[in-house]
Amino acid sequence: MKLIVIPTLEEAQQLIKKTQTLSVKKNFLTLYKLSSDYLLAITRIGLVNSAMNLTWIINNYDIELIINLGTTAAVNNNLKILNTVLITKATYLDANNTCFGYEFGQIPQEKPYYSLTKTQVNYIENKLSTKLDFKLATVASSNSFINKEKLSFIHDSFPYIIDVVDMETTSLWNVANNFGINFYCIRVISDVISDFDNHLKFSETMTEASKKIFDIFIIIQNSLD
Repeated sequence: MKLIVIPTLEEAQQLIKKTQTLSVKKNFLTLYKLSSDYLLAITRIGLVNSAMNLTWIINNYDIELIINLGTTAAVNNNLKILNTVLITKATYLDANNTCFGYEFGQIPQEKPYYSLTKTQVNYIENKLSTKLDFKLATVASSNSFINKEKLSFIHDSFPYIIDVVDMETTSLWNVANNFGINFYCIRVISDVISDFDNHLKFSETMTEASKKIFDIFIIIQNSLD
């Protein structure tokens, strides 16, 4: 079974509506059977919710592939609202254990970051690039909605460029990695951090972003093995 994980119902609304899928309530989350091959889970906002819910799903279903869809905020000003990004590298924005010799963004005893191999990037590009316009991006995930006040901190904290920020991807990838399951993340830009009112743009963009998330799922469903 392939698993689509999306943080919120708002992001998944068009996908749920247009596939006319049936929902099944499982303890603290709702699952949707999109097809015979694809299961959808709304894993909720935040690092803990994402990790907890994905772990429960993996322990109760035979999951062979995890694909995270949703929205993300752009730190890189070359990215515009409703652009699509393939996340090739993910780290934690609020993990600072450098005094113990860990890299910034690294949870103790976990990887400094999670990244796609060149083979994985080539696989997605070969399968999707003729049907979906996307850019490659590095994400930093935290438990906070980020605004422009955090821009200097983001730029100064990492030895590599952070393109986007969100509240789930790294914890989802962390769990998938520990269970040995392939993980891909494709996100739609909902807002740009340098904008003064990016939290308002996030809300305004959601309907169009949800439509785009549905389109991305259809391309994935028809393209990936």
